[in-house]
Amino acid sequence: MSLEKEIENLKISNEETSEDDSDSESNLVPLFAEDEEDESDESRDPTNVLHFQNSAEATLYNFRKEWKSELDSRLKESNAVSMETRSRHEQQLHDAATKLFLEGVDFERRGDMWEAVQRYMGAVRMVPDIESKLYSEHSSSNLIESNDRQRSRSRSLCGFHDLEKVLHKRVIEREEFFEPEFSALCSYQISVNVNDTADKPCPVALLPIELLSILMRYIVGNELDVYCLELLSMTSIGFYLLARDEELWRAICRRTFGVKYIDSISFATLPSWRQIFITYPHPYLHGIYIGKMTYLRNGEASFQDQFYKPWHIVVHYRMLKFFADGTVVMIITTEAPAKIVGLLKSKTPRLTGVLFGRYWMAGQDCIAAQIVDQKFDMKLHFGDGKKRRAHCVLQLFEYSCTVTYSDGKVSHSYLDTTDHQAYPPLFFSRVKSYVVPEGYDKILA
Repeated sequence: MSLEKEIENLKISNEETSEDDSDSESNLVPLFAEDEEDESDESRDPTNVLHFQNSAEATLYNFRKEWKSELDSRLKESNAVSMETRSRHEQQLHDAATKLFLEGVDFERRGDMWEAVQRYMGAVRMVPDIESKLYSEHSSSNLIESNDRQRSRSRSLCGFHDLEKVLHKRVIEREEFFEPEFSALCSYQISVNVNDTADKPCPVALLPIELLSILMRYIVGNELDVYCLELLSMTSIGFYLLARDEELWRAICRRTFGVKYIDSISFATLPSWRQIFITYPHPYLHGIYIGKMTYLRNGEASFQDQFYKPWHIVVHYRMLKFFADGTVVMIITTEAPAKIVGLLKSKTPRLTGVLFGRYWMAGQDCIAAQIVDQKFDMKLHFGDGKKRRAHCVLQLFEYSCTVTYSDGKVSHSYLDTTDHQAYPPLFFSRVKSYVVPEGYDKILA
């Protein structure tokens, strides 16, 4: 019985405690109840809802804009890298094709056609239009070089003219034609101290100007040795002014171009006879003009192989040597030029097949020549001055042959000079041994 009573007492106590807990919970007040109510009130406000939506859209728009700009920048960087690699690859191909093409040109000039064709094919495989590209680049570079050459030529003309004025003024102020240093160097007295001999003029300085001018004509000579005249002008002011004498250069131009041609020249653009001699094209005398002619000739078939037909490349040269007195020497030979040029220094070369004739200036850019032995009449034009100077290139413009038979009949035949393979241009080649004339040279008349 006691156990049952204790159980009932426990039940009663549990019920009382549960009632107390429920009362305490009902009496509790939440701490953030007011804040939650305020927030719920603000969220119910329509202006706040619209502001929140606008800010979210602006944030999303800015994010999309930044993302797009980042993608565009990455795309541009990748395109730039790809273009750079592509251009580098194309430049490497162009350089390799240019090298092969130029090697082919060299082999073709030497006559090795097989190697030349191999180089050409390799270059075309790399860059199909390599020939046109090289031609355009070469023509543009030639145009730039010609413009620069004209500017430098005009500047040099002004510079030389001003230099002569300065030197003339210095000579007049000093009242001496040769400077004291030149007199000391040319003095025949042997002395350790140069100042002792500086006051004593050398024998050349004592000569009058008229006699010195005659000596300058002896230096030029009948063979127009202008090279020695220029070397002498570098020694002193006096010889420089004597080498720029207008009468001396007028005589040189008269011998070079002829009287009729000299009378037709105007002095509107060129200030002196020396500049006329330098600028106007005329045949060079200190070298030889060489034209290389090549053609193909089929050979005989072999008796062992009837299907094999050989071809031969025949090479021969046409050479022209001009002299100051109007004499021209022509030879056509298969020998190498190195073996022939040394024998053409004199007017009586010991060679077989040499033809002699006369030449004269037929215009501003034209030479007329007549070979007396075989009655060959030639008309040669100077070059255009783009790749080389006009003096260094001669092109056959007219070429005719006159034959007189035993019965008195005369026949004229004109050769086709438009075929540049049969009549190629003649290029000038300087020969050092031609500078010094043989034997005794007369005075320039």
